[in-house]
Parts: sequence; structure tokens; C-alpha cells
Amino acid sequence: MPRHPVVSGFKTIKVLEKLGFFFVRQAGSHVQMRKVVEDKRLRVTVLLHDELSIATLNSIVTDVAEFEGMTKEQIYDLLR
Repeated sequence: MPRHPVVSGFKTIKVLEKLGFFFVRQAGSHVQMRKVVEDKRLRVTVLLHDELSIATLNSIVTDVAEFEGMTKEQIYDLLR
């Protein structure tokens, strides 16, 4: 299995914006992004750290991939 990329919170936000997510609010180092498509909506919280932990990144990627109808590997490729 390929190794997960080391990604910052800022880069993750840029990729989410390219996928159509928009900024909702920020509280400290937590940024909430949202995407609404017809009746479906997804809110993702991204930490503004230099390196996101593997668990945090995997949680974000899993939620976004399921919502977008993409595979997790496709999302990881966008983050590389």
C-alpha cells in the first residue's frame, strides 16, 4: 500500500476549495469547510497544522471521497 503524503492544513484547504468546498468559519486553528450539492451537504474540519496526523488526514479523505463519489487514492493523488 502506498505511503500517505505529509500534508499541511493549508494545502488540504486548497485542495478542498478546488473540489468546490467553501470556508464557513474558523475557531483558533480549526477551519470548517462545507460543500452543498442538492440535498446533500458535508462539513469538514481542517486543522491548520504544518503536518496533519495520519488519522486526521485519513478521516478527511474518507469523508470527502465518499461524498464526492471518488476513491481515497484519487483524493490522496490531489494532495500530493
